[in-house]
Amino acid sequence: MNTNLPGSLGEGILYEDVLPCGWQVLNAPPSAGESAHWSAANENVLRLVSALEEFTPDVTDDHGSQTHDLARLEFKLNLVLELVGQLVRGQQALPGARALKLNAHGMLWETYATDSAPAVDQHLLIAVYLNDNLPRPLQLHGIVRESVATPSGGRVHVEFQELTEPVQDLLEKMIFRHHRRSIAQHRPPRGPHP
Repeated sequence: MNTNLPGSLGEGILYEDVLPCGWQVLNAPPSAGESAHWSAANENVLRLVSALEEFTPDVTDDHGSQTHDLARLEFKLNLVLELVGQLVRGQQALPGARALKLNAHGMLWETYATDSAPAVDQHLLIAVYLNDNLPRPLQLHGIVRESVATPSGGRVHVEFQELTEPVQDLLEKMIFRHHRRSIAQHRPPRGPHP
């Protein structure tokens, strides 16, 4: 537990990254129809992110050429996805990348000095682009719990509202995968055993 973080962000594992992230102030809480639409879209986005991050098969396993062929096919498919993603991003204005921390309960991000920071208790629709090869955002409704100025801009903490159980579950799984990869990348390489 990290007690330096506000509210429920201090509980559990955090997803920390620098990602394109934007928000818009909502004049009122979203309707049931809007919430249902965002939930369905978010489930789809999280499933697509999961599929894009799946483990690449080891080409040295016992299945020989079949596995090698699958690895080559997956590489080509990933290349096509990356190229299509670049084309779409070139035609779509993404928000600026920001340092952020996220869990299934809320989010904390840094704002720039040029941003118009939201006020405490405002309802926001937050758009976070989780994968460079998927130019579709995760769209989350939240209430601003903290908005403070910092020397470089500001910091905003939002508590998510009305996340459905499937979205919360998929979000937690994505955060866990990201955390596990982060640990694996920072682990020292194993040396030869005597």
